[in-house]
Amino acid sequence: MITIRQAEVAAGNSVRGSVTPDAGTNVNAAWLVWRLKTVYRNFGGEFAKPIEDYTVVAKCPLKAGPAEAAFELAIPEGGPLSHDGKLFQIIWEVVVGTESGSSKNEVVEYAPFKVVAGAAPP
Repeated sequence: MITIRQAEVAAGNSVRGSVTPDAGTNVNAAWLVWRLKTVYRNFGGEFAKPIEDYTVVAKCPLKAGPAEAAFELAIPEGGPLSHDGKLFQIIWEVVVGTESGSSKNEVVEYAPFKVVAGAAPP
């Protein structure tokens, strides 16, 4: 289970929290990700195909094991800021999972939060 300390974090600050793995789960990495998601729209009788893409901004190793592991991931000062509009969304998430060398990473859980403008306490 991911616990994020703040629901909103100002760009340029860090998102902080902790991960308490479920029994039988070996999470060893946390990634800071922002996703761009376009909304399915009808333009003059033609439907635009929705697009979803993501960018990994930062990564931190987590201590593997049953105990709670803390994370701190820096958000770039330039954002982008979270957005929930009619045509597109920008969604920030902390994603935790298993990173294992050359094989594919496995996502176990993710938790969204908002990135906002302005100075907020770190």
